[in-house]
Amino acid sequence: MIKSEKGTVEIVNGRNAVKSAGWGQWEPKDVAELTENVVKLSKQLKPGKWGYIADPSKMDPILS
Repeated sequence: MIKSEKGTVEIVNGRNAVKSAGWGQWEPKDVAELTENVVKLSKQLKPGKWGYIADPSKMDPILS
């Protein structure tokens, strides 16, 4: 598991998948960090197809 100030990225037990959860308000740099962490953990998965699960339920809404 990789934890940061605004979220976590982890491998799902028993599955060939990576899951991320975020909270708060994100900036572009936070998305870049998330992407790096997802790629980093996905390299630990078995060869072949793998999945990605994103949980944005605790993130702040994006308003313009």
